[in-house]
Amino acid sequence: MIRQDGENGRRWSIGTDGMSPLEYATRPPKADDVYEKLKHLIVTLQLAPGSAVNEQELIRQLTVGRTPFREAMLRLSHEGLIVRAPRRGSWVSDLSITELQQLIDARCFVEPLVTRRAAERIAEPEADKLMRIVDAGEHAVRQHDVETLVWHDLQFHSCVAQLSDNQYFAAFSKKIDTTLLRYWYVSFLHGGDFSDSFAHHQLLADAIASGDPDLAEERAREHVEIFRARIRNLVS
Repeated sequence: MIRQDGENGRRWSIGTDGMSPLEYATRPPKADDVYEKLKHLIVTLQLAPGSAVNEQELIRQLTVGRTPFREAMLRLSHEGLIVRAPRRGSWVSDLSITELQQLIDARCFVEPLVTRRAAERIAEPEADKLMRIVDAGEHAVRQHDVETLVWHDLQFHSCVAQLSDNQYFAAFSKKIDTTLLRYWYVSFLHGGDFSDSFAHHQLLADAIASGDPDLAEERAREHVEIFRARIRNLVS
């Protein structure tokens, strides 16, 4: 499911056996609800990378209306998780080694910057919130709950980006992390022990809460390299 770019077109296939079914709330199926449902299916590879989107089947499966479904699809296409083309329909975007490398390189630039700014601006209430997210992530690690871990990872980094107090940095960071969600899921599911990544969340949060921007920036660079190493080992 992750395309190995190159002239021979090799593919790196990831199995999806053993995935837990998603349990959805029974509130009215508004566009936001449909968006969250579809996003879960994509991130957890239940809608496989590169697969065509069967609109009628998904509307029936999710018990939602056509209008909120299409609104959710448009939002997902803006996030790069869905590809839409006139007269060709829609499909789940593929996973690519080249894209992943570019995302990691972009994160190497953005993550230390927003983390440094977060350390410069953080106050006690925000520090408490960050620590609560870390604690929740550690609980999911102990439960080996991969689905929950992906969302905690996103929540943690979104919180750090928001603490940068720059809406453009935060939006850029969110775009990168949202595109990375499936890669995070694959790395947690197939990359062996992931406790090191979440243990490093504690070090990163401590550096931000201490108000030490130099240390926070250093920890952020380390964090990105931990993920790069996990992916390198997984691909090899």
